[in-house]
Amino acid sequence: MGSNNPAIGVDKCYVAKLLSDPVSGAPSWGTPVALPGIVKLTVNANGALVTDWADNKAFFVTNSRGNTQVQLENVNIDPAVLADMLGQVRANGITLENALDQSAYYALGFRIWIGGTDDSGGKIYRYFWLYKGKFAVPSTNAETKKATITPQHISLTAEFVALNTTDYDGNVMSSARSDSDLAVATAAAWFNAPVVSTSVNTNNVTVTITLSSGNVLFTFAKTGGGAFTMATGTMLEGRSVLVQVAGVERAGSFAWSGQGTASPVLTFTPSVAFTGGSSVYATVGSDLKDVNGVGVTPKTTALTA
Repeated sequence: MGSNNPAIGVDKCYVAKLLSDPVSGAPSWGTPVALPGIVKLTVNANGALVTDWADNKAFFVTNSRGNTQVQLENVNIDPAVLADMLGQVRANGITLENALDQSAYYALGFRIWIGGTDDSGGKIYRYFWLYKGKFAVPSTNAETKKATITPQHISLTAEFVALNTTDYDGNVMSSARSDSDLAVATAAAWFNAPVVSTSVNTNNVTVTITLSSGNVLFTFAKTGGGAFTMATGTMLEGRSVLVQVAGVERAGSFAWSGQGTASPVLTFTPSVAFTGGSSVYATVGSDLKDVNGVGVTPKTTALTA
């Protein structure tokens, strides 16, 4: 067992854009994007302790947590990914940096390799997700090639804050370790999406597609049952969900209901009503996920209006 062994490596670095941090309900992120080539990563929670004195002695100790600061060193980062992280304009292979650029909020995930092995002889990892942070524009460093080459890396700094949503208010990050009580399925799905709950249901998500009162209803369920929540910030129309009539995409609006139950429903209301007898084809892709990053089993259903 490696329960007391030191950390000896870091890999599997991912970022995911925060799409929504609502007043109530679950936050949602875009699909995590890998940042290969992670060299070094430091997370500083800026924790502090304060002692209150009374009766001529130390009477009470409380702790606090400041903004979580991250230092990330990478071999390099894809220019398109970096531009998106920093809120910069990029087109035709060119990135423009403006003094008023504002970085989007991103989640950051990674894992740390712990020395030793678990009871089965496998490697031990600690898994992390920080939920909501912004990255600063990095410095550019370069050095001429000499007889001995000195590789130059890109270094990023970021600050992470707590989520706003009341259901997860104050949550900053999650972590888990593979040699404790962490389920194998949870570890395998860790980088599908930021993990925001200790109740992780990684069972498959299925969908039933029906037509009701001129609307298309997508009713979701978990294999084995149980309540769950779909990621509401997922890009829907024309990507994760497609509604067509005679091979032409039908525009419309989406609304969620039943979140946190065993059968969340996504209702599609067409901008132009379906005509009687028309053939409607509704498709759901695996890009549509629950808040634990489990994608829906893809499905296409033919309906008659």
